[in-house]
Amino acid sequence: MDEFFVPKIENGQSLPPSEEQLLAAESVQERACIGENCSADLMKDPALRRIERTGIPKELADSQRDVKMMKYEKALKYYDRLVGHEEKSFGWIITTEVFGIKVNVNIVMACLLKELEARCKAMGMTDLKFKSLSGYTVKGGFHDYGMAIDFDANDNWPAKPKQTKYNLPMAMVNELQKMGFKWGMYFNTGRHDGTTDPMHFEYRGTVDDAIAQLKSPEARKIAAEYVLPKWRFGGQTLHQYATKDKKSTSRG
Repeated sequence: MDEFFVPKIENGQSLPPSEEQLLAAESVQERACIGENCSADLMKDPALRRIERTGIPKELADSQRDVKMMKYEKALKYYDRLVGHEEKSFGWIITTEVFGIKVNVNIVMACLLKELEARCKAMGMTDLKFKSLSGYTVKGGFHDYGMAIDFDANDNWPAKPKQTKYNLPMAMVNELQKMGFKWGMYFNTGRHDGTTDPMHFEYRGTVDDAIAQLKSPEARKIAAEYVLPKWRFGGQTLHQYATKDKKSTSRG
């Protein structure tokens, strides 16, 4: 289509699409969107929609990010010192609900996902839903610390670059990259099998940077109220820990 379908409004209500408009929709995802639950802004901007995409888009430059990202090994060591394998089960991993799904993640990740959800809504993605989210799992890498998230694995499965398909809104993907997340889409240059991983996002910033970029009331409330393990952090909340000198509480 040269133009995306914009629902007609009559007496304050959006009219259902005609048969011609349904046939003109460019994908199953778009057909599901056009109707009374789809805003005009969402239909005008493809970056806000969940449609099947192919190819590897250009990665955001460091100058476009709001957070300075650590390299993979350095970031893993940072969170290993902070969380520690023996401490993950108490004090850092929580169950939170985001995009309508409950998921187990690191408390820092919980704040970031709540912030992401608020930013997506502000951009017009008010009804953004996913079938599955996977956070803390013992399978290696950032998932071990609850600092990675997988969106709809079945629809965004790892593949060779030329066979890569995904249906994530690019506006959300770019927002995650701005927030300090590394997208698995670009893992093909480092993985032994040369595949991309479109479902996967891992946070490569520090805790301080994570909390500093929170703007939504929901995300800031979590950081302000969550108390870290008292035996090590002296009863500080996550926000207090992120905004204070941590020489006395960090491991060697």
